[in-house]
Formats: sequence, structure tokens, C-alpha cells
Amino acid sequence: MVVNTKKNRVFARLLFGEFSENWIPEKNNDIPKNHQFVKSRTKVQKDIKRICMAKNKVDFVTYVYGKDNEKILNDLGFKTVLLCDEPYMWWPNEKRMWWHKLHMYRHIANQDNIKEFVFLDWDCVLNQPLFENFWDRLNQKESFQAALCRYGTPIINAGRQNLQIPLSAKRKGRAKKIVPNGGFVYFRDSTIPDKIWEFANIGCNKWLDEAAYAKYIDDLMGGWIGTKKYWDLFEPEVCRWNGKGPFKFTKKDNCFRHR
Repeated sequence: MVVNTKKNRVFARLLFGEFSENWIPEKNNDIPKNHQFVKSRTKVQKDIKRICMAKNKVDFVTYVYGKDNEKILNDLGFKTVLLCDEPYMWWPNEKRMWWHKLHMYRHIANQDNIKEFVFLDWDCVLNQPLFENFWDRLNQKESFQAALCRYGTPIINAGRQNLQIPLSAKRKGRAKKIVPNGGFVYFRDSTIPDKIWEFANIGCNKWLDEAAYAKYIDDLMGGWIGTKKYWDLFEPEVCRWNGKGPFKFTKKDNCFRHR
């Protein structure tokens, strides 16, 4: 495991499931090859290859579900930590595949030698060398940070009971579509992953980890704080989110780019 032993910091990635060329529906709860999760795994395969060939690199540890996945990554030269012998703890047809990520956060937070960490999706890459003061910049804001993104449909208080998340103050209008993105997530407090995990079985948190992040921040701040205050407290300026979001066109001095 690559950990800065002086400052106890680590970059983490995640791999679970099976590579699509190995996908056999009969052996995978009859989940078809055109299932959204199977298709997304095909994309992850391509992203992993890009990481291998990238000009700018950062040391990271991949937390792995499945011994076959561990071997695949070790053969590529990646450093791994095996969390489960099987490739799944939650099957994709149960709409809880992102619980693997929340489970991983809790594992990392319980390691005494890790005091702060950044989770990176496979499509979150360095677009220039890592800043020398990267961690110092993150330390200037809150203990949890993630780039804000906007969905096309409401995610928070969505209007249907099975999607609603009880918040301390309900969001209105566009705010229902805005959540912290899960591609670059920073933690500096070992208690936060457990708090987010408490929301994992509430409403749409069952299938979207980002809704659980939103729930955590809204509870912490007493409700939705708006984009300006979010930027000041929770937006990691070291990472640019290229998808839809309130800060997409805001100039950032960033070294990471997501999508």
C-alpha cells in the first residue's frame, strides 16, 4: 500500500464486479449483458487502460472485491487491498452497487495509518502533475469535499415516496437536482464514512451514493446552503468536473479532471 507515512495520506480507487468479456448471465443471477452495470464495467476496462498509459500519474491503492479482480490489477502493476474474496457484496439487480464504495470508505477510515484520503473514479485523471501543495489546499476547506454536479431529473425530495430523502430543510426547484459528485471525494474525518453509511438505505440512496453525500451535508448545515456557500466550504478546487453542474465553467486551478 502506498501511504505517505509522514502525513498518512492516500489516493484510493475501487474495483468490483467482473470484466464484461467474462460475463456469463447464467452464473450472475441471470443478469443480461446489456444491463447498465455490465455496460459500465466495459467503460471501466477502457478507463483502466488509459490510466496505465497516462503521462501524468499519481500513486494510488485500489480496493478490490474479488480475487480475480485482484490478480488482474496486480498483473497490471497496481497496488491492491482485497476487501472481499467474491466480486460482489451487493448485486447490480438489487440497485445497491454503489454500496461497495461506501463500504470501502468505512474500511479506509478505520485504518489507523490513514488520516485523510481522496477517492478517485477511474475516469478521474491528472491533467497536469500533482500540485506540491495539493493536500494543503484541501485542508483549507471542510473535512468532506466533492465537486457539485447537476442531474437532469430531481434526486432530492423527488416527489415520489420511494425516492424521497427526509432532509432537515426540503430543497426546492433546481436544488433538488444538485448533489456532490462521486468521482472525486475527499475525507479528513474518520467519522464521516459511518455517518454517510447511515443514509445508505434511505430512499434513492439505495442506488445512488451521491444522494447520501447530499444528505450528509444538508444535515450538517441544517439544509441546502446554496451553490455559493457550497463552493466556499465543500467544492474541491483541485478537481474539475466536466459534466453538468453549477461550476462547470468556473475557472479552477485544478490538477485533476473528471470526465
